[in-house]
Amino acid sequence: MALKQITGPTKRWIGLSTDEFPSSRALNDPVRDQDLPPGSTVLHVDTDKTWRWTGERWVVDDTSERLMRLLANIDDHLARLVELADTKRD
Repeated sequence: MALKQITGPTKRWIGLSTDEFPSSRALNDPVRDQDLPPGSTVLHVDTDKTWRWTGERWVVDDTSERLMRLLANIDDHLARLVELADTKRD
């Protein structure tokens, strides 16, 4: 499977972790800044990892993972509040 580009304000690709990242090294033509703007992403569907282009290199974007941990924390706190409210009602 080759990377498939999804268009938008920043560029987004979806593919497998074995696919090459978009870069000047992966292409015969040099990639200009406007061709690969910072914030562009590659989603590897086989690993569920998202990589973000910083303008200089590709880094793992763990925003989704951090958000899921935060939501789990909020869920725990809400469950405790519900338990506390139930005990005060009795």
